[in-house]
Amino acid sequence: MLPTLPIATHKTPPSTQASAPHTITSPLLDITEIPPVPPNICASAWEGVFAAQFGLSLDPVQSRQRRSSLRWMRTGSSWTGGFVYTVSPVALFNCANSGCRWCGIVAKLFPKKFRESPRRFKVPAHRATASVRVGTYDARESIRKTLTLFVGVDEYEHRLFKIFTTEDNPAASWIDGRARIPHVGDPRVLSLAKARIEECVRDHALCQAVTLHPIGSAPLPSRLIDCSNPLFPRLVETNGHSLCEPYVALSYVWGIAQPHRTTMDNLASYINPGIDYTALPRTIRDAIYVTRTLGLRLLWIDSLCIVQDSQEDMIRELARMRDVYRYAYITIDAACATSVSRGFLHSQRPLDSEHMLPFICPRGPPERPAGNTQVGMVYLAPPNFDNVYGSALNDLVTKADLPEDGHPPTTYTAARAWCLQEVLMSTRSLVFTSETVQLRCHTQTRNVGGAKHNPAWDLPRLPDATFLPDRRVAKGSDEWTHIRSRWRSVVEDYTNRLLSDPSDRLVAIAGLAEMFAYALNTDYLAGLWRDTLLHDLLWSRYGSKSPPSSPRPLELCAPSWSWGSIDNLASYDINVNRPDLHALAEVVKCSITLRNENLPFGPAIHGSLILRTQLFSCKWAGISKLGAQQVAIEAIREAQHTIVVGRSAQYLSSAPGVHLVGTIAIDRDEDSALQALWVIPLEHRNTTYVYGLVITRAEPGVWTNARPEGLREVYRRVGLYSISDREHPPADLVSRHPVVEIELV
Repeated sequence: MLPTLPIATHKTPPSTQASAPHTITSPLLDITEIPPVPPNICASAWEGVFAAQFGLSLDPVQSRQRRSSLRWMRTGSSWTGGFVYTVSPVALFNCANSGCRWCGIVAKLFPKKFRESPRRFKVPAHRATASVRVGTYDARESIRKTLTLFVGVDEYEHRLFKIFTTEDNPAASWIDGRARIPHVGDPRVLSLAKARIEECVRDHALCQAVTLHPIGSAPLPSRLIDCSNPLFPRLVETNGHSLCEPYVALSYVWGIAQPHRTTMDNLASYINPGIDYTALPRTIRDAIYVTRTLGLRLLWIDSLCIVQDSQEDMIRELARMRDVYRYAYITIDAACATSVSRGFLHSQRPLDSEHMLPFICPRGPPERPAGNTQVGMVYLAPPNFDNVYGSALNDLVTKADLPEDGHPPTTYTAARAWCLQEVLMSTRSLVFTSETVQLRCHTQTRNVGGAKHNPAWDLPRLPDATFLPDRRVAKGSDEWTHIRSRWRSVVEDYTNRLLSDPSDRLVAIAGLAEMFAYALNTDYLAGLWRDTLLHDLLWSRYGSKSPPSSPRPLELCAPSWSWGSIDNLASYDINVNRPDLHALAEVVKCSITLRNENLPFGPAIHGSLILRTQLFSCKWAGISKLGAQQVAIEAIREAQHTIVVGRSAQYLSSAPGVHLVGTIAIDRDEDSALQALWVIPLEHRNTTYVYGLVITRAEPGVWTNARPEGLREVYRRVGLYSISDREHPPADLVSRHPVVEIELV
């Protein structure tokens, strides 16, 4: 039988003068005396829901309402405790307007029309009452709680709130949830971060498994910054020797030109006597401070450790980028810095005082001897968080955390192409976000200080095999399929990021490509892989959501059949892991000519792909309404007409032959004016779906640069097409045409 639940009636709040203590007995928690009423909470709420620690001290509420919105609180559910009371809505609104924070939270659960006009109640306002139910979602066995607070008002509304407190608050002994750390540069915070890093190094078996060298014994970068004297750092050249000492790497957004960068003119002076600390931008000064506070001496920063006006030094150091980040003891991710001049250790937004509530602490837990009852402070996540993110949200404690589009807050490094490989190649990173500081390692992501983190927001990690160059994955195995899929998701993420110089399209992902090349054990072909080349050709510019394409660059960094040739988001919408995909073409030969042989995963000045396939001449049949990059073409072969895309009923009815309807996404908007076009089929699925490329003749001097003259016609890619028809399987129609060899550049 359930115990009798306390029933209270709200009144307008008394004066702000503290009242005398009241007495209450809680069945679970040792509270025999209620502290004085605080000024921002009314007496009724203080003596009721607050004295019961939001229902922690009570058995679950038995819902006597028929409304489905209150069935969450039924006995036997996973709600730990419960508290229910009745209140006059008019009195509640008056109390909220008088400054009671709790009544203000409850009042917002009523529809707006009731808050604005109490006369809308079905009964006279002075006689109307509402039931308020409060409960906590957690394990009953433990007093220490990571709380999800349920607040419901009759049939009107209910909300779920995450409850947090700070580490030094009296409530921390009973509330496990921690607020985010707003002062990320505090030495105590960095000391806690250091302990978390050491815990990762010592205890994380997965992080140890992907670490090739013991800490401090890995090959060092060519240059490092010695931060022994943080006010006068200097460059040191390692000359290939291992100093048996761990180092820190920095990932950040340049944003502006960096006059402090290392050049041939200042290299000697940066080594001896050193670098003028006051001349360095704030982000680099912050990185030096963090390095020293973590107890480390050596720091790697690209603008200082690479000679920026030496092409030879740039090529050599870019080729080593994978090892720089993979072997770093920790990578500092300056995620909240918009540019190198802004820094990343500035104080973050304060906690939301509107949802800050007192918490009457029980007496005598194991962590603290018995004494007088204390009042702590807890914070509630915004009341609309469950509508935006769902109940899985457990990160946010400030209203400003909730972006208008309903997506998790982004960071500045998360928008930059160069920064993707820097974070993915690192075994562990200390991430300074716009709200707190996190430790991201190969095992997990944790908010330093204990605030809960939603794993759904994590950037997916690289497969373990990519960190182990001696390991080869069997082609066709589940692990191989996973690695292949992960590469495609990396490409989609990478091409959706900002890149200031389009010629860096393949350079800024070269380190990641090198890691995948070892695991897949195949040749890298300017963004694609030899063993899966036919499948890898099926990329597309991301449809109508893409911004206008950039003009064709004067200096190519990839052949037209590579996603590296476009300055836009590339997408792999076709699931190439399907077992029912079958080839309609054959790769005869493929080769690329690198811009620099010392960058085997860098840009290519020429690429030749010879395919054996069918070739259909075609012409534009009109512009589709489906999107700016989707167009219509008509494939013509002798007397047989095949409509690949068409949305005009009049056009379709006037065209003779078999009509096949599909879609095309062109790579560059400027190519919509081309007249001489062809299509080549590459793959089919169950004969019903055919995927292939739209091509045109390669213009001399652009796509055919550095190509020796040959006998074949030379083409370049224009876009990706797909067709489908169950009545007339397109794969059967395609197979009737003769096979030819063509060359794509």
